[in-house]
Amino acid sequence: MPLYILLYRRSAKAGIALQVFLLVSNVAVNMAISEVLNLKAGPISVEGYYLFDNTNKFWCHFGGQAIGVLIAFFYYDSVLPYR
Repeated sequence: MPLYILLYRRSAKAGIALQVFLLVSNVAVNMAISEVLNLKAGPISVEGYYLFDNTNKFWCHFGGQAIGVLIAFFYYDSVLPYR
């Protein structure tokens, strides 16, 4: 997180671009994992256990983290100056 904030403070466009890249690449990685391992999400599918086991790795958490950081950037730029 501190690296994201330092990059954003230095260049806002670069910080936002990095977060969008992490979000898009996370979606692509999760799609590739699901396609290669032929995983299906659902409560009665046999592959459901393996889906959540394989997507619970650290490289699959960058998307959620990127969304949170983008919301924090929005709050920092849009809401905080008017408080």
